[in-house]
Amino acid sequence: MAPTSSRVCFYGYQDPLIDDVEIMVERAIEHNARNALITVPLESNYNRPDHQQPGGHLYYQPDIFSSRLWLPGSQLKIGFLAGTDWQRDQVKRYAPQWTQYGNISFIFLTDTDMASITPDILVGFDSSKGSWACRGTDCRYFSSRGHVSVNLGCILQQRSQVDNAATVLHQFGHVLGLVHEHASTRTLIPLIEERVHEDLGSPPSNWDEALIERICPTHHDHSSVQKPAFDSCSIMLKYYPHTWVKHGHCPRFNIAISELDKDYIRFYYPHQNPGIGNFNTLELTRNITHLPLYTKEISFQQKDQYLHGIIVGLHWFDTESSCTLRIRVKAVVKDQQTLTPSISTWADSAIYSAGISWLGVGPKLGFLQHGICTAELTAASPRPVNPTLVEFSTPFRTPPKVICFLQDIDMDSNDNWRIKAYPSDITPQSFKINIDPGAGTILHEASVGWLAYPAETVGVASGRIDTNDLRSWNDTQQHNASCTSFSKPFSKIPNVFVVLDSFDYDGDQNPRLRVSTSLVTPDGFNWSLQSWADSIMYQAGASWFAWED
Repeated sequence: MAPTSSRVCFYGYQDPLIDDVEIMVERAIEHNARNALITVPLESNYNRPDHQQPGGHLYYQPDIFSSRLWLPGSQLKIGFLAGTDWQRDQVKRYAPQWTQYGNISFIFLTDTDMASITPDILVGFDSSKGSWACRGTDCRYFSSRGHVSVNLGCILQQRSQVDNAATVLHQFGHVLGLVHEHASTRTLIPLIEERVHEDLGSPPSNWDEALIERICPTHHDHSSVQKPAFDSCSIMLKYYPHTWVKHGHCPRFNIAISELDKDYIRFYYPHQNPGIGNFNTLELTRNITHLPLYTKEISFQQKDQYLHGIIVGLHWFDTESSCTLRIRVKAVVKDQQTLTPSISTWADSAIYSAGISWLGVGPKLGFLQHGICTAELTAASPRPVNPTLVEFSTPFRTPPKVICFLQDIDMDSNDNWRIKAYPSDITPQSFKINIDPGAGTILHEASVGWLAYPAETVGVASGRIDTNDLRSWNDTQQHNASCTSFSKPFSKIPNVFVVLDSFDYDGDQNPRLRVSTSLVTPDGFNWSLQSWADSIMYQAGASWFAWED
């Protein structure tokens, strides 16, 4: 008979030290730059103090840089360490189900292959260690050192085929970067400590109390976890035996990949779209030494369309509070083949990290009008900034939809770091750009990007997200997450361009801010506005534009 814990996932069994976490974050971003842009909610036991990077710049704070996604289009090499032919066949039979829903594939290595090829995922079947998996690119970190990155200790012939299949699917969800569905604040599960320790301290596990409490904590703190939606049908829902759960109300044991699980895989592993992308400084350097210029060349070949413009916006920054805040961003396309994005500062200013998003405007987006408005202020007149009238090159038939967003900033703080960019007085012929630095901020210069499109355009949507929609300005918190629904569902997963348009921070600490998404579906998207370390965020906001290819 299978043990009581055979359906339980012991995610976190491979517990890395903080130095390992730093390396794994670096490797994840190096492998897939999108890992610096997607927020994944983590469980409470992964927000422990020993997982925090000491000092002022928490580059490797797990709930900030939490994504471990493989590069879309990757062929992941899977090897086996021991295990019977029957056990290996269970993995080969069920794990590839995930690949039906995203741009990712699996290759299973033979024992002969293993002599010359290092697997990305190394699967073991040790019955004393339960079932668990490392998440995403962390698998490669452990397997490259000869350590198992997935253990399927409960793939047993005495279990039902349904149970074995569900275990394989759950663990390979982790392999592709998914977290437990019960990382949601809505699903706090009270466990009976004595019973958990009794079962896991007995054969076949024989774990000590410290190991049990680390892997299967009976005391949860979800105060720092925000997950906008809960999917009760997810294969990633963590199961507990009813004998472990107070009052016997245990989560269901799901046996199939849910529709929302499929949406996550489609979002995480899309087919490449060369018309949208991002760039961040951590792609080039991941230490606290700041540089005046961060830039790289990206191959950007549009096979069937000609780009006649690039739209760029700021989505992330971490700068020094004791200096003037100066950030300049841009992206240049050369010969329709090379895109060169850049992030720079000047004088005594310091950028510890920053990121930008860019959108290529080709024939498919020919209905867009876009531009940049720059406001330069003299020292004698630092604020307010008078609204700037922008006339459209071609008038619209009716007032269009317009969004504004931050590009270049040059500002000082007497009290707070504050700025807000927004459109007003929109007519078919023109609109006004407002750049409001707010009280306590001295704005020297700011560049604001904008885009406009006909309000009646089909397959397009836009809007804003703001922490003020979730809380009051004085109810400060660093992690702000929610979901936005499109007014009309798209026919497929749209592209979403999200960039900052406002922020309000305490002036005594470094301003740190990142806007990110964690899921996009035809119906809407999940988003986060985050700060970290000692930063105090009063408000932050971003504008977004979504469209179908």
